[in-house]
Amino acid sequence: MKTPKRICFRLLIILTIGFLSFVVLFGCSDDSGNKPKPTSSSGPKIEPVDQYRKASSNFDEYDFIDYSLIYDVTLSNETESTDALLNTRVKENNRGKDSYQLESNALLSVGTLHSNILLIYKDGVYYQEMDNLKNKSMLTYEEYCAYIDESNDSVHGDDSFIQSYKEFTIEESAHGNKIIFTQCDKESAYIKGEVITAMSLCGLEITPESITIVSSDGYAHISDENISNEVKEITAIVDYLGEKINLEITITLNVNSINVENNITTPDENQYQTIPYPTFPNDLYNIYCDLVKMQGFNMSTKNSVSFVINNTSATYTDSNSIIYIKTNDITKFDIDFTQTIKCSKLSPKTTTNNVTEDYNSEDGTYIAYENKTKVAEEEMSADQASRYVELILADLVPDYSLVETIDIAVSEDDSSITTYTFVLKNDYIHAYCAYYMTYFDSSLSYYPYDSAAIEAPEGKIVITVDSENNVITDVETTMSCKYNYQSKYTISFDFSSETKVLLPTEQE
Repeated sequence: MKTPKRICFRLLIILTIGFLSFVVLFGCSDDSGNKPKPTSSSGPKIEPVDQYRKASSNFDEYDFIDYSLIYDVTLSNETESTDALLNTRVKENNRGKDSYQLESNALLSVGTLHSNILLIYKDGVYYQEMDNLKNKSMLTYEEYCAYIDESNDSVHGDDSFIQSYKEFTIEESAHGNKIIFTQCDKESAYIKGEVITAMSLCGLEITPESITIVSSDGYAHISDENISNEVKEITAIVDYLGEKINLEITITLNVNSINVENNITTPDENQYQTIPYPTFPNDLYNIYCDLVKMQGFNMSTKNSVSFVINNTSATYTDSNSIIYIKTNDITKFDIDFTQTIKCSKLSPKTTTNNVTEDYNSEDGTYIAYENKTKVAEEEMSADQASRYVELILADLVPDYSLVETIDIAVSEDDSSITTYTFVLKNDYIHAYCAYYMTYFDSSLSYYPYDSAAIEAPEGKIVITVDSENNVITDVETTMSCKYNYQSKYTISFDFSSETKVLLPTEQE
């Protein structure tokens, strides 16, 4: 992309945070504060499945709990394999009450990638942290529960889980009764849901129809009507983009303590970027990238930049268009980028750059030209072409970590139109200023970061969204600043940009 480089959205991070949000959080149960406490009893013998159901119900009833949840996944095909491991420690206080608190600390490893994920909910603030990406959202307890309940499903066994196995047997063990579940229903939505979750850890989205369950079984240790340990194993085959992927999944639950209050520390709020709601990063990514799910789109962008550096002026005009068509029979795109630079310091005084990229699935060939010279020609599948366009769209997503405030408004006249307004931080404006400055003089590229501001940087991005289709329709950006560098250079910078998107029904 011929735009300033920004911190790319890490889809795996977004998926993982979303994944953790529904596998480890159970604090939104009955709010009466008078929940019955599980107790040991010596009544008549009950069936293994009923012992499991009782222990599962007890798991949800405790006010305080500390447990670990481990997803161990291996994906393989005929030539290679990848391992993914998510090890999560969860602590919850005051479950089912307005004073609910949560801390979920996880280590994620996918191949050679390693990341730490921290989720905390305390005092009406929901914190999400993965490596250097730190977000917070202000949520009441009711809002938090509504967010969790959108996708919450119990990890330790509920009726849908129990219905997924035809046989429950019991054995005595050193850890109490060992409930063994076998003879799985290979069409079980619950088990397929676990496979979808495991694949999402590796950043891969699949549907239930693409899954073939080979086997699944497991066991749970129960002592005094409480689950102390549970292990589930699943073997499956997934059809992903026409390729068969073998999966082996082991899910382990270890209960560390019950009815003991946990120490949950409030993070330093100043280190966290405020976002409107927890799924905002994912939603922002999707309103750009979901365009590839349409039957096609036509996106056009025009950028206008002006510089004055001491007594020398320069102007830049960028235009970029993407025409994308995707049907059952054909996938094709046509990308054109043109940049014109006018500056009295340069020779020649006017410089024009043109880049074109074309693809058509009918011949499966991608071709790129730069200033009429062919720079690339290679074979590309339709799926690869769609992914390539998606990556281009992802590069256009505003880096919300460099945004001062975010405002979201729904049109009073048309509820299908939503507007996102971003007020930009100085570093966002500095990045754009530095990028365009390199065309003028590469030695000046770091000056915006090191200069004194004569006029404070100002900038905003306004994104208009078609909420019915969940895609952008219009983006307007303005930025300006004026600097002085060590009394040597006076630099003024003005930037304006407009992006328009048309879907097939809107195109002539």
